[in-house]
Amino acid sequence: GSEAKAELAREAGCTHPIVLDASSRRELPAKVKELTGGAKVPVVYDSIGRDTFDASLECLQPFGLMVLFGASSGPVPPVDPQILNRKGSLFLTRPTLYSYIADPAELHEVHRRSQGDRSEAGEGPAEDHGCAVQGFLPNAV
Repeated sequence: GSEAKAELAREAGCTHPIVLDASSRRELPAKVKELTGGAKVPVVYDSIGRDTFDASLECLQPFGLMVLFGASSGPVPPVDPQILNRKGSLFLTRPTLYSYIADPAELHEVHRRSQGDRSEAGEGPAEDHGCAVQGFLPNAV
């Protein structure tokens, strides 16, 4: 993490960005408990993987969901499912974008909706959530 990333998070509406480095990652559960009055959080999105997996699990309230969507520090070693039981009936998922876009029709729907066209779904125009686009990649479709 960095202060620059924290500032981007604040600008996007994050109330309490937490900046940690490799040496302070173990402090994450304590900081989350402090910010939530001990309640912890219902969902954790972890893009780092091996180095943050255990700390991320510690941040979840009972029945919480851990979304492991990256492995920038390396893959998470095999997990004993009983740890999810012991920590409060937690849920763990490891999604991959390909599962969501493997069907060309679904890919086009995701693209259409991401561009703000939600009329076919009866949802009306997309809301502006203030997300900043950092760059574009060429279309794969």
